[in-house]
Amino acid sequence: MKWLATAALGLVMSGMAAWLARPQLERVTTHWFPPAPPAGTTLTTPEERQALRQFGTQVRGRLLWASNRGGNHDLYEADLSTGAIRALTSDAHVEFFGRYAPDGPAILYLRSRRPWVSFREIDGWDLYVMRADGTGARRVAERAYHPAWIPGRQAISFLRDNRLVVVDPATGREETWHDGSAEPTR
Repeated sequence: MKWLATAALGLVMSGMAAWLARPQLERVTTHWFPPAPPAGTTLTTPEERQALRQFGTQVRGRLLWASNRGGNHDLYEADLSTGAIRALTSDAHVEFFGRYAPDGPAILYLRSRRPWVSFREIDGWDLYVMRADGTGARRVAERAYHPAWIPGRQAISFLRDNRLVVVDPATGREETWHDGSAEPTR
């Protein structure tokens, strides 16, 4: 009878360990298997357009986001005044982290280096820039993460290997602003 109690305790402990390991398991599995898009999604529904138009009565402008609603993670834009939604990208790779340029003529974003990369994989991304209408996409920097436009400059900052790097999107010239060997602020 003692062996039965020991076996039961072992099963309970194994189940708890498996439950606690779910985030790590997800990290391992999503490295090779992308999550499926939500079932039954379409690019636009009448309810979605109406909700965007209603939101557009309170806030003007455009909304930029990444979604797998079309079967792959792409960038989408909504015109809040009309409720119209359009895909800006359609590459087989994952695209996310889109940001409008401060003056509006361009969008920066990250594209995965392989067809599927988990968002947690910080060295699996390249930095791209395209025109605000979704055309003219081009790679600006390799192995970039968490990019941001630098206000007042035609430049983009990003992280690479614990370094803060700034790139000129027109020329691709990179400059390391912080090499990661010390704290970024004192």
